Amino acid sequence: MNRPVQPDLVAIGRIRGAVGVRGEVRVESFSSFPDRWGEENGLQILFIGRDEASAEMVRVASCRTSSGSLIVHFESAGSRDAAERLRGAYLYIEASALHPLSEGEYFIHDLIGMEVIDAAGSARGRVADVLTTPANDVLLVRDAGREHAIPFIHDAVELVDPLRRMIRLKALEGMFED
Repeated sequence: MNRPVQPDLVAIGRIRGAVGVRGEVRVESFSSFPDRWGEENGLQILFIGRDEASAEMVRVASCRTSSGSLIVHFESAGSRDAAERLRGAYLYIEASALHPLSEGEYFIHDLIGMEVIDAAGSARGRVADVLTTPANDVLLVRDAGREHAIPFIHDAVELVDPLRRMIRLKALEGMFED
């Protein structure tokens, strides 16, 4: 029996726990577009899973904010127990549903895995993760058991080349301690 082909999925949030007794969950949003969660133009279909391969399609029954937290109710979760079983699962959308980006903007999932080259042309590793901080994003670059935190700002990054899957850095003293 053939399994249906899963569309390309992108994580846009993670379920942090149950809220109340009717099956609602608190969601940590990864999206830079908070309006996507609104009732009027919000998401009707999501995928929930521990990873992309296990994600299953669900319908959003309602979505609201409460005390700064995003609260989502799925049609398939009618009780606190059902909602609690979703704790830690990721929320995905199809990649085709992503908002278009402006020039110089990148999706985090596109940066992960890119090779990082320093100003002298030496490979410094690959982007393993991207941390979102109040000041700016930070690239976590790993190579040979070492990890470097590189601010993802104009003063540190010269070029992002999505086609070559490469990021070239500017010369900054002390960025790498060899």
